[in-house]
Amino acid sequence: MEKTIQCFIEFLKEKLPVSLQVITENGSILLKNVPNIAPSAYLHSLYAPLNSKDLSELEAAISYSLPEELKQLYQTVNGIDLFCGTLYLYGLRKDNARTVLATVQQPFDISLPNNTSFGYHINKAVYIGAYKYDGSVIGYEIDTGKIFRQSKSDKKILNRWNDLNEFIYSEFDRLSTLVDENGSKQEGVKSTVPDSQLH
Repeated sequence: MEKTIQCFIEFLKEKLPVSLQVITENGSILLKNVPNIAPSAYLHSLYAPLNSKDLSELEAAISYSLPEELKQLYQTVNGIDLFCGTLYLYGLRKDNARTVLATVQQPFDISLPNNTSFGYHINKAVYIGAYKYDGSVIGYEIDTGKIFRQSKSDKKILNRWNDLNEFIYSEFDRLSTLVDENGSKQEGVKSTVPDSQLH
């Protein structure tokens, strides 16, 4: 199977029957309600893709001109939530209402973690996601397209991946062994972040 973001989205949808998929008002796709976690929780969420106007708004929000790979990502999916938020990719949040619908059909906002006033911000990097377990952030190196996991308390790099596709596929496979189909950690699992490869 070709490993692209588009193929990954199709792979996720094909893993679950249509009866367990919800399409929201804005076109986001919510995969398998897991009420044992919360009444409106879903195992995976695929947020509705952005158009060219939305992309410009996102670039303005983070003060970066996106490389082509990230533009293609957001034109495919405006953020992803995997395993009930165990791992999530940020996106453009267009509705700031605090309703249940606004919450479930939108990603975490990409603009806040990319505020350069925060001490952890690394030059020429866009922060595209995070891990729920420890709040560590996922960065995209503008010049190389490489992905890294970074401590939010400082600039320490904890893990690296060669590209976005390697990151999303390998992390999905790893998390699939730690979190069950109802969004709960497998027995005995504590941490859901990858072991640090860099010291």
